[in-house]
Amino acid sequence: MYRVSKDITNLDIAIGAAANKLSFAPTRRAMLDIISPALNIYDQSSVIEFVQREKNLLKKKGFTTLLVVESGAHDERTITTLKHLSDGVLVLEKGGKGKLTFRVEALSGMKFNQKVHQVKVTKKGLEIVNRVVLEHGASIPETSSRVLDIIRTRLEKELGIEEIGSIRVHVVRITHEEPAKEKPEETALQVPR
Repeated sequence: MYRVSKDITNLDIAIGAAANKLSFAPTRRAMLDIISPALNIYDQSSVIEFVQREKNLLKKKGFTTLLVVESGAHDERTITTLKHLSDGVLVLEKGGKGKLTFRVEALSGMKFNQKVHQVKVTKKGLEIVNRVVLEHGASIPETSSRVLDIIRTRLEKELGIEEIGSIRVHVVRITHEEPAKEKPEETALQVPR
């Protein structure tokens, strides 16, 4: 942990020094959870320039960087600008009954779906719940295993998440006919028989 003065330029120096000390690490990740507080202290243009500099610096040093921005705390123009600077946008939302959900809103150069996944935070890490609809005759164990592999691979490759507490697959329905339009919390999955 580096402590710096309130000047955003000094923060640049501290992040660069911390990144240099981690050059030995095979996997490098950085989480900047200062964007929202910085936007409350500094003018928007200074913070946007800071984000651009840090993104470029950390990318050159091989880091996957996560910028955390509080939802609803900033105007739409600021959020749009930050999204434009990002290679991907991941949305964690707290919905009704305190349920936490996760979805990918944007990911540069990759195919993705915007399916909403239920997320639970446990002592062992993130627990992601995926609900599926199967065709009649599909093998539940085989299909569940394939879905788990797909989710794990996507989280590891696309998001750089390696330590997942658990992934659960819930078969919510078995259909005898062509699946209807997807509901936000269910994914139609067709498996060859």
